[in-house]
Amino acid sequence: MFMFIVRRLLLAIPTLALVTIITFTLGFYAPGDPIVAMYGEQMPPSPEALQQMRQAYGLDRPYLVQLGDYALRAVQGDFGRSISLRRDVTPAIAAALPISLQMGGAAFLLLIAVGVPLSIFSAKRHNSLLDHLTVGITVALAAIPTFVIIPAILLVFVLKLDLFDVPTGWHGLFSPPTILPVVVLALAPMGWFVRTFRSALLEAASAPHVRTATAKGLSARDVYNGHVIRNALPTATSTLGLCIPWFFVGAFFVESIFAIPGFGYLSVEALQNYDYPLILGATLVTTTVVILSNLLADLVAFALNPGGSHD
Repeated sequence: MFMFIVRRLLLAIPTLALVTIITFTLGFYAPGDPIVAMYGEQMPPSPEALQQMRQAYGLDRPYLVQLGDYALRAVQGDFGRSISLRRDVTPAIAAALPISLQMGGAAFLLLIAVGVPLSIFSAKRHNSLLDHLTVGITVALAAIPTFVIIPAILLVFVLKLDLFDVPTGWHGLFSPPTILPVVVLALAPMGWFVRTFRSALLEAASAPHVRTATAKGLSARDVYNGHVIRNALPTATSTLGLCIPWFFVGAFFVESIFAIPGFGYLSVEALQNYDYPLILGATLVTTTVVILSNLLADLVAFALNPGGSHD
């Protein structure tokens, strides 16, 4: 187990290096000038002043020099200085990331709380009308783009039912305006999770040892809880681990529409302003979260199924 973790962490190093090179290269050669974008609709200063600002941010140096300098600072946890925010990238991300982590964590728990019972409910009624309806509705909701489903949810719950005020900004995880963004984040991976876990349950239910346990006289509940669900849990865990990146990608849309000052909102602002120091920092943080979440999912799956293969 220890060597498995060490190998995975060592493999993360070239992955992060490759992501850094690709993202830096795209930012360096992308059209647009981050210094000009910083002024927005205002008239930029003279060409001489723009050149001085490029020198101040180190943007006038050759590609390899900038890349090498950035890599050395990034290893030390310094992601440079944001051009649009005019502050260091690391504290800007550190201030925004906890908001997205709280929302993503709540959406993750909601995904488990709703997705697991739905999967079990659907699998127990395999090929019935309720099974088809459960899978069909969850997949349909997951297929609707986030920028389409958010206005629909606002129309129903805010305008028609008047259950919420217009949810904008961040008022804490346990405030009513946070409910709708969390629900939207949990909806997208719901269909995929329900289909995958349902299939794992059906496969586990057809295993020979399950039929043997039934033949020995165990009750249907004991067989299902002790054998079927238990054997399908590693698949559910791996699927949940693969869903975690969505809570970062989905936050780009959700936080922008709901004006929540989290990591996703910060990343969108960086893209709009050609702020590639901030884009690079956000990309590296997202990549690190994906790597660690996949590792954690594999470790949990291993704990649930020690006899499995984990090379």
